[in-house]
Amino acid sequence: MDLSTSRRLGYKAAEIYWGDDANAKVGSRTRRSTSPRIKKTTDEDWGMKEVFDTPVYILFDGQPGVPQTSTATGRYYFDGDVDDFDDVEMSFTSTLTAFPDTVTVPYGTVNDAIRVDVTFDESVVDGYSGSFDGVYYFQSTFGVVYANPVPGFYSADLVSTD
Repeated sequence: MDLSTSRRLGYKAAEIYWGDDANAKVGSRTRRSTSPRIKKTTDEDWGMKEVFDTPVYILFDGQPGVPQTSTATGRYYFDGDVDDFDDVEMSFTSTLTAFPDTVTVPYGTVNDAIRVDVTFDESVVDGYSGSFDGVYYFQSTFGVVYANPVPGFYSADLVSTD
């Protein structure tokens, strides 16, 4: 990952998988679709899919403390059903907060990382809107080392380079 020229992480789509325990976290959302929710009994079906029309970027330009914003529109799909969706507008405000920094993940301790704090603002058409803060660590050898975009909901750690 050459962080000297391209200092952004593009985010276009994600599939999020969970079992029955986490499924309850989305059950109370206001949705555009009137189709009934189907309770998932396996982890093979995605619980939520995000697809943006254009990528939203987490930007970090090398100037600590300077917030930068990227926006996009798209859709959230639910419970493995492409007919069950909400239209969404998303804004990411990212700020490089530390470089160099150190982070410990299952892979081990990673030095010379870039820490970027991100505020996510989402607005679902005809329903929910909210804001939450996340954190990312990038490192030139490994790329994304740690990502916690939605604290307490899902995160990703570097485990191995194999």
